[in-house]
Amino acid sequence: MTSKADPKTRNRGIGFKIGKAFSADDPIGRWSTVLAMAANNTIYLNVRLIEGDLPPELSMYYFRLLVAHFFEAAQWLSNTRSTWPQVDQFIDSLDAANQQRFDRITEFGSQRHRFYANLSRSRATLFHYPTMHPDRDAAGAEELANAMREVADADGWIEGGSDYASFRATFADEVALQFLSTSDRHR
Repeated sequence: MTSKADPKTRNRGIGFKIGKAFSADDPIGRWSTVLAMAANNTIYLNVRLIEGDLPPELSMYYFRLLVAHFFEAAQWLSNTRSTWPQVDQFIDSLDAANQQRFDRITEFGSQRHRFYANLSRSRATLFHYPTMHPDRDAAGAEELANAMREVADADGWIEGGSDYASFRATFADEVALQFLSTSDRHR
């Protein structure tokens, strides 16, 4: 069976000149282009996860990547709405159900959301490696040290084979997963 993520599965579409459909001079054209970028990223990852033909460590990585892309998009949507009057007007022109969908999505990027700290921490440690600093560690605020403390008693593993592509440090996946954890014990 061919993966739904495979380009060969796409057989419908519409062609156009990019500048005619999505003008660089139109804030909504640029905004829509970034939405398309976010859709490309999240749809691919969702399909790969739903098909379920990935090894567990890759599924976990894709899940973290999906969460990071979603969080980034939620914050971006909120920021562009507050920065660009044209975007705000466009969103206000949507029907009530779609405005509610927009609000539910952007709420994830709000510091008021109950998962904000976890999503922010996970996104930061997926796109940037965690900061190590002696002062933060001494204050109990170094996220990497705290994540490692959370999994200290978990079983870890390093896999290897005949070439570099067979290497996998699964213990590091366990640490990375802690950035999505709801534990605030060390913070």
